[in-house]
This record gives sequence, C-alpha cells and structure tokens, in this order.
Amino acid sequence: MIIGTVAIIIGVVYFMYAEDKMNREDAESDYKSRVAMGEDPAYVAWSINQAVDDTRSIDKANRVYKQGR
Repeated sequence: MIIGTVAIIIGVVYFMYAEDKMNREDAESDYKSRVAMGEDPAYVAWSINQAVDDTRSIDKANRVYKQGR
C-alpha cells in the first residue's frame, strides 16, 4: 500500500516536471522562429509570456453552435 502510494506520487511529480520542461522548450522554439521571421523580440517575449490556455471561449462557441442546430 505504501509503496503504491509513493509510486503514484513520484509519477505525478515526474509528469508535472516533464510537462513544464516541454512547455519551456516549445516556448523557446516559438520565440526563436518568430524572431527569425523578423518580429520584434520584445513583443514576441511579451506575447509568449501572456499566452494562456483558455478553453472557456471554445466551450462557449461550442454551446452557441449546438444551440443553432
């Protein structure tokens, strides 16, 4: 029981670490590619830092679409 609990906790912590690392790598590659295309580096950094995974607007659009059927 204790070993299973410890294994689950370690798995969750590792998943959170790996997800954060992937997000940082994605942000860095996005930054480099947008700057290489000629965008202002300060604006690119600001827009990446302000990016939010907001699914509320998608959910709202889906509800409106389903009501229109």
